[in-house]
Amino acid sequence: MKSIQKTVIGSILILIGIILLFYLASDVITKYTGFSIAELKTEDQLFKECLKEKNAALYINTNNINETLKSIGLSDYKDSIKIINCLGNKNFCESKKINVFPTIIINENIIQSKITIEQLKEISGCE
Repeated sequence: MKSIQKTVIGSILILIGIILLFYLASDVITKYTGFSIAELKTEDQLFKECLKEKNAALYINTNNINETLKSIGLSDYKDSIKIINCLGNKNFCESKKINVFPTIIINENIIQSKITIEQLKEISGCE
């Protein structure tokens, strides 16, 4: 019986030691790098993830995608929104009856103009 108690107590002490070691290591990493191991997501990160989940699509017609995204205020969201450049995909865009640019399709809503991020949040339901 005493052998089992010693084993249980020893296991608990080892577990406490591992937890303390993890805490100290994560504290050192945070102090050294400035990043937390369990960093909370920002509101912007959550918005970007939501746009991906909603399969937001932006249709543009341009030679310079980056400049166009910048001019319509969506350059920060290029990894969160599917971008279709109709300049090289005319048949696809015509089949979708898209001939006004930019066009954003999200939640079955079609917006055929520039919109603000606030409007995009409202239309997408990603707040």
